Amino acid sequence: MNEEPAFTYSLDDRPDANATLLRLNGPLDTFTYPALKTLLARWSRGELGGTRDHLAVDFGGVPFCASSGWSALFLQNSLAKERGRSMVIFNVGERVAHSLDLLARGSNLIRVAPDEASALKALGQDALQASKRG
Repeated sequence: MNEEPAFTYSLDDRPDANATLLRLNGPLDTFTYPALKTLLARWSRGELGGTRDHLAVDFGGVPFCASSGWSALFLQNSLAKERGRSMVIFNVGERVAHSLDLLARGSNLIRVAPDEASALKALGQDALQASKRG
């Protein structure tokens, strides 16, 4: 019997950027889509990561992301924006970056940063701008 590959995740609180750091490991595809969608929906509704409004998603452990995985990310990123929240993905490998480029070339469906420090810096700027508005 073949078991479908699963993904795992871990969360770290980053109060300096009013952010939650989500580290993903494993493929994001049709089989892992329901769990990923649920996880991201919980964050976009403010149910994951405490009171942090921003999410940095580490793709360093993601070897493959199918269109279903991107769909979950794009949808929840859009819903989060409507709620004043923001998301940045970072540490995206070449194969995964290629699939993103094919699906979202020239769009602003999701922000991508090269590394954790850049992602947290961007989210920290989002938090600063939000505090000036509020």
